[in-house]
Amino acid sequence: MQKPWFLRQVMLSLILMLAVALTSTNASAAASSHYDQGRLFAEANATLDELLTGGDPADHIRNALSQAHGLLIFTDSGAETGSEGWQGLLFGRDAGGSWTGPAVFSVTSGSFGPPPTDRVGRVMLIALTAVERLIAERIRLGGSGLSVARLGPGPLPQADIVAVTTAAEANEDPQQTFAGTVLAPDQYATNVLYGEPITIREAVASTADIGDDVVNLRRRLDAESGAP
Repeated sequence: MQKPWFLRQVMLSLILMLAVALTSTNASAAASSHYDQGRLFAEANATLDELLTGGDPADHIRNALSQAHGLLIFTDSGAETGSEGWQGLLFGRDAGGSWTGPAVFSVTSGSFGPPPTDRVGRVMLIALTAVERLIAERIRLGGSGLSVARLGPGPLPQADIVAVTTAAEANEDPQQTFAGTVLAPDQYATNVLYGEPITIREAVASTADIGDDVVNLRRRLDAESGAP
């Protein structure tokens, strides 16, 4: 005897709910295995150390930071594993120009350079567009997405984002190199960072004291960009 139609629908709904719950649990476990807060902040500071040391190039970066609406700092904290190794921090700015945030982001498709993956070890993406455009489910670089240009001497490029990298080939065009690369907020890691559920928008705008790693990195960005 066949089960009544409504019973079959109820059973199907329960099965779907269970599948979603299991998927969410597995996703959180996977995210946990790739998130190392101490290493992420240490690598972010190392990126600033490397890119903001010495001469005119560093001054150009500081000038761009002084005019930026947001900043993404990415490092190859596990490049051997593919795109999953690229994690970063997105910072915003408040009305007074002080840096806020961050939220944790990951590369979900593509990469920051052609093979071998160690050609690009550190990346700063300085947002000249409104940071609100970066607070999205997915950020696509190049092509039909946000425009990207390399930061060089002279006036700032007319682009949504200017890129500073440790690419082996200084003449590589990031609009081509990064084309198709997709970044996405890591909600799980961001929640872990703040110790509670928080939206990506709230995280990027946050001025909360959630530990020395965060506060010291904000203060360093303030100093490097001439923020009050």
